[in-house]
Amino acid sequence: AWLVPYYLITGKAGVVHIFTGDVAMGSGETVARVVKHLVSFPFILFGCLLPWSALLLLFFRGSVRQNCRRLSQPLAFTAIAFCFAFLTVWLVPGARPRFLVNMFPCAAICIGLALDCAYAVAEQEKNGGQESDPIAVRKDLLRFTHFIAWLAFLAALVIIGLSVYAAVRKVEMRLAMSLPRAILFGAVSIVLGVVIRRNRHKVTRHGYATSLCCVAAFFGLLYNFPIVDDMNRWSQRTDLAFQELCQTQLIPNHRSLVSLEECPHLINYLHFLQLHVTIPKVTLAEIQEMRKTNDVYFVSDSEKFPLEYTLIAKWPLRRYRYGKEDNTVIFGKIPCAGGL
Repeated sequence: AWLVPYYLITGKAGVVHIFTGDVAMGSGETVARVVKHLVSFPFILFGCLLPWSALLLLFFRGSVRQNCRRLSQPLAFTAIAFCFAFLTVWLVPGARPRFLVNMFPCAAICIGLALDCAYAVAEQEKNGGQESDPIAVRKDLLRFTHFIAWLAFLAALVIIGLSVYAAVRKVEMRLAMSLPRAILFGAVSIVLGVVIRRNRHKVTRHGYATSLCCVAAFFGLLYNFPIVDDMNRWSQRTDLAFQELCQTQLIPNHRSLVSLEECPHLINYLHFLQLHVTIPKVTLAEIQEMRKTNDVYFVSDSEKFPLEYTLIAKWPLRRYRYGKEDNTVIFGKIPCAGGL
């Protein structure tokens, strides 16, 4: 439904690019790197879906699986859809968990069904046997929320402690915030932790739903306060640098910006935000033809360009100042051959 009209609009080259443009498809990868990717990727993906992915462990309970039989059709559909999409990413070295983001709703349905069936088991009155174990399942549900509650308390103490230390010492520290924001984060996290722990020994429908809402609120707070603050503080702000490059007219005709190799995706993204067009990938012969009549402006992730050029700008491709990568991106000008 999507691929056929996409092919009619972009042609064969566009379809090939969709499947090969974002990742290297294993070219230049060593056996060790491929094995590392295959082993680590499932765990990284599981971590990206935390804390909710931990609820998938409920399926190890036979009573939960038995209760899921009444929901076998939606469970099978979403699980199979996610697993097939997972293979297309897992088997490609260099792929990232974000390539599967559009399938996260399927994972959410599987997790929700596990939680729903586990709660149904926990409500059963009888106990005994492997096929009906409401006490054990009830303990599993309480362990989940209790762990998140203690995590909320710990996060409050750590963030406030780091922020106070950074303010007193007047140093930059990871995850340290301004004192007012740190105190607000800590206070709200402690309140959420207390509400989560209200279900200490039993699971009630209203009470446990309240706890889950507080779990979601805590992780939203955790991301939007210390984590986003940390990313903003340590960001290289390549977006502002690119905006300045456009405003200062260092590249007179932005739409002529080209790339000899696959353009770094961050630069292509920023270029599209500014000008609503992507940077085309061209061949060396095409650049030679273009420079017969005009100056050619290009972007590259290497300073070793096959043609003589004038350097316009050079930025680190590293998104944050604490990263270890030394990759850079350059913008250059190849003079018009007619003007030589």
